[in-house]
Amino acid sequence: MDKETAQLIAGLKHEDWRIRLKSVSALGNVRMDESVAALLQNLDDENEIVRKEVIPALGNIGSLAKAAVPLLIPKLTTTDPEMKRSVVYTLGKIGPSASSAIPNLVEELRHAEVEHRSTIAWALGIICVENIPRLIELLADGSS
Repeated sequence: MDKETAQLIAGLKHEDWRIRLKSVSALGNVRMDESVAALLQNLDDENEIVRKEVIPALGNIGSLAKAAVPLLIPKLTTTDPEMKRSVVYTLGKIGPSASSAIPNLVEELRHAEVEHRSTIAWALGIICVENIPRLIELLADGSS
């Protein structure tokens, strides 16, 4: 790990939430296992703004963030639509490594508001291309 990445990781523990936020944002551009591990420690940060930024930062890292999947799945049950959309989008960006989230995403697709269904379907299609025919059926059926 280089010195800059180590400083960003150290910034995640800073008492000032703004420094933690900047570190989270920057680490989302560092595709390394160490970045993922460090970001996961801030997934439940005391500051809501920092917490909400960790999820898309993990998505920016993509498939290397596969360790985040078991921690993201429970967040699909949040009542915060912005957070839920962010989790769904991040799972999609993680891709096939997020396949353990498929049952949860399918359940979300069945109950999601119309405006969120396309994001969930997109994530499912990215995670597993074999999902696409069934997704078309589910999206065409207005009752599901």
